[in-house]
Amino acid sequence: SKNREEIRLFEVGKVFESLGKEHWSIAFALSSKKDKFSFRILKWAIIDISRRMGIKGVAFRQDAKDSGRLDIVTGSAMLGSLEVLSKGMSAFAEMDLEKMMALSVSGIKYIPDSPYPSIVRDISLWVSEGTFAEDVMSAIKGVNPENLYDIDLADCFTNGDKLALLFRLTFRSHKKTLVDNEVDKEMDKISEAIKSVKGAEIR
Repeated sequence: SKNREEIRLFEVGKVFESLGKEHWSIAFALSSKKDKFSFRILKWAIIDISRRMGIKGVAFRQDAKDSGRLDIVTGSAMLGSLEVLSKGMSAFAEMDLEKMMALSVSGIKYIPDSPYPSIVRDISLWVSEGTFAEDVMSAIKGVNPENLYDIDLADCFTNGDKLALLFRLTFRSHKKTLVDNEVDKEMDKISEAIKSVKGAEIR
């Protein structure tokens, strides 16, 4: 629609190659009329999906033939490509889902669920140009928060020239029911770690 400010799409389907070969593929598209963050948002989505599938070491490498394209790789495996369009306001990515599933099988470990309830905390921040969600995640993990079960990039949106991130942190113990003051202490450590990330500002 011409009147939509932002469009986000994904599709899973078979892609036909030469000599009658085919494979399952997943494609993503993101376009915005109001800002230049589409490329970064789509990049973070790919990293998050890969992490959830248990695929480690996903990186983006400049394509040798196309300056507007990044190869999505892990180790020696080529998973797909990410293209930047309209000066970052639009982006498109396609990944080989069969390769991702093969890597996922070896990467995921089963962890028994805890019988005790979780405590969920949200933390919102602004990030400037050149600051990435993975930088923030690394800072959080770097302080080894006790009983931190999961980190989720729950939302990202823009306000003018600023990009906002919302991280959802889940705390859970396998030994007992956590109380708020225990989680508060860990959140204090996490807040200090985020403040040390250049270009990140807690809202």
